[in-house]
Amino acid sequence: MADTLTSQELQRVLRRVYNNGLTGYLTLEEAHGTNKRYATLSLADGQLVKAVYAGLSGRAAVDALRSRNFAQVLFVQSPIDAQGDRDIPHLAELLNDEGGSSADLDQTGSAAEASLLATLQQGALTVLEQAYGAAGARKVHEIIAKFPVRGNPSLFIDRCEELLVPMYGEVRAGQLMQPLYGRLGT
Repeated sequence: MADTLTSQELQRVLRRVYNNGLTGYLTLEEAHGTNKRYATLSLADGQLVKAVYAGLSGRAAVDALRSRNFAQVLFVQSPIDAQGDRDIPHLAELLNDEGGSSADLDQTGSAAEASLLATLQQGALTVLEQAYGAAGARKVHEIIAKFPVRGNPSLFIDRCEELLVPMYGEVRAGQLMQPLYGRLGT
């Protein structure tokens, strides 16, 4: 049987993906037994968007993974074609779970900043799903691919608002996005 990865080693891989804003797939091979099970995490711009493991998805898959040991972890940087899970935790939350210090989360930010960015992303997702249904998640992830929340949160919110204008008009779209702008202090 292969040596298992420590939680700390897995955290190192996740931290690299998060800090560098990488996009791709992270495949985890379970370390025990002859019947290998695999987990796949889809990440966009350093953010977890989908998790699948043992017939579970979203937060349930992530929760099941927390108590597992893995023989291999492989991150392949590539464009992803995954619709995001609605209940997926923010990657910073997973890094904090393992006792990493907030200084380790982002070389240019803080845990508070990571939490704010996750809140903005989730808020935009909620508003766009109300407007577009299931397609709202895809639209948010398309915006993130072009205008990462981390790079310029105000521009990210602007782009989300632009998608609401045809459906609600400029005034109502602005009202729907105002709570997100308020979190930025603008």
